[in-house]
Amino acid sequence: MTTHVTLEDALSNVDLLEELPLPDQQPCIEPPPSSIMYQANFDTNFEDRNAFVTGIARYIEQATVHSSMNEMLEEGHEYAVMLYTWRSCSRAIPQIYEKTVEVLEPEVTKLMKFMYFQRKAIERFCSEVKRLCHAERRKDFVSEAYLLTLGKFINMFAVLDELKNMKCSVKNDHSAYKRAAQFLRKMADPQSIQESQNLSMFLANHNRITQQLEVIPGYEELLADIVNICVDYYENKMYLTPSEKHMLLKVMGFGLYLMDGNVSNIYKLDAKKRINLSKIDKFFKQLQVVPLFGDMQIELARYIKTSAHYEENKSKWTCTQSSISPQYNICEQMVQIRDDHIRFISELARYSNSEKSDEEYRELFDLALRGLQLLSKWSAHVMEVVIAMIKGLQVLMGRMESVFNQAIRNTIYAALQDFAQVTLREPLRQAVRKKKNVLISVLQAIRKTICDWEGGREPPNDPCLKGEKDPKGGFDIKVPRRAVGPSSTQLYMVRTMLESLIADKSGSKKTLRSSLDGPIVLAIEDFHKQSFFFTHLLNISGEHPVGLWFREFFLELTMGRRIQFPIEMSMPWILTDHILETKEPSMME
Repeated sequence: MTTHVTLEDALSNVDLLEELPLPDQQPCIEPPPSSIMYQANFDTNFEDRNAFVTGIARYIEQATVHSSMNEMLEEGHEYAVMLYTWRSCSRAIPQIYEKTVEVLEPEVTKLMKFMYFQRKAIERFCSEVKRLCHAERRKDFVSEAYLLTLGKFINMFAVLDELKNMKCSVKNDHSAYKRAAQFLRKMADPQSIQESQNLSMFLANHNRITQQLEVIPGYEELLADIVNICVDYYENKMYLTPSEKHMLLKVMGFGLYLMDGNVSNIYKLDAKKRINLSKIDKFFKQLQVVPLFGDMQIELARYIKTSAHYEENKSKWTCTQSSISPQYNICEQMVQIRDDHIRFISELARYSNSEKSDEEYRELFDLALRGLQLLSKWSAHVMEVVIAMIKGLQVLMGRMESVFNQAIRNTIYAALQDFAQVTLREPLRQAVRKKKNVLISVLQAIRKTICDWEGGREPPNDPCLKGEKDPKGGFDIKVPRRAVGPSSTQLYMVRTMLESLIADKSGSKKTLRSSLDGPIVLAIEDFHKQSFFFTHLLNISGEHPVGLWFREFFLELTMGRRIQFPIEMSMPWILTDHILETKEPSMME
């Protein structure tokens, strides 16, 4: 019997075919599309300094110097990367002179540029040291940020010099190029010969900065200030990333090496209480070896051992004696790391993305800072056991980034505005009443630089502006609340001006600190210390201090037997090969 099917039934049967499963046993090895990410960077490198016309002129001038020095530090980092990733070309090519020159000439040109850069950087650093060491300038206040920038320059010189000395491939490539160029008579003119000789001397000489510093009268006093600020920051854990922590230690070591020479003696400076060698010795004993760049390390005690007056003062140092620090035994630290990890992860789970009070925002702000500090601390103790926790916490911090950003900007805005609009009223009132004009100008400059007044302008009837007491009912100042952070220049200007108020040095005989009451000094010191981490937290998306695996130095150690890593060693190749070999579709999950 013929079955009659209506048109509607036929169409519905065709539609059902779309739901028919057609399993494919072939594994899909195509990777998922890469996500689009953007990262905002609010660090202006002081380009907006001219906008703060109300600031103290000296600090704006300092910001200008700071900006150009930061650019030079970035260029120095590029040269450090260049030196670190240098791979020997001289062994990788056949010894045919024409091809040798063709291949090596661009590399030798880079070395020439590096030589000129280091010469320029040393001249710039020495000119700054000479300017600050002038008899009239020694009494002036120099900000911590400026001293730290000079410290970063010292670190840059130490890193570049050690990389240059440790990388044999740099000297080998230059020698190979020189031989080939001389055979082909490419360096016939006197200028080329002189440049080649200069480059050979540059590669052979170590720590050229020492000779130029020793001719500057009083250079050791400024270097002592830089070393002391690094000791203070390290002792009070005023660092966030492992690189910042290790930079402080390297500056201490290289700074002592630079100070201990024909002109100056660090042991006499220690006797005068100008520096504290026993404290530095304790730090170097606790952490004997630090990363230099990538996977290359340097022993901190080496700076002490190579200093001029070490032999006659050997007994004063314990860090130069061979011993194993418990810091290198990861097993001893695993219990604490696991406890911190579990506690922090459980706290993260409590928060959701919703409107919160100032107190709750403050808790989230502290949580974000603790998260960054934990990442930094664990990264500094890296071994395979810890990697899963580091990466896991990094992923969670990334997911919470929008919540953290709201809390961080809200908390920093509230802290800055409450401090500038409310806390600074009392010192301003006293300064006006006692007619301390310099103090008034600094306090007003701080308020004009950072204050975001309710209604857009400072209350003209504020009694503190006239040095008068508040009325009995109090003077009500409504501080607004917004999720807006300051620019990097604003934060720098405010912190530097606050630091000038509590510094022990100033241009005159009497410091500004002596004009302030004890509680106000403590409040400013406390705020200055808290605000140190604001820059890191405002840039939380770019501040995860995790960078673990480097292998460049292993290539250097093979002495040319391996020019490049085989592709079979790369993780994408290993995974793809495994999926194709096993023929398991589930492997892609």
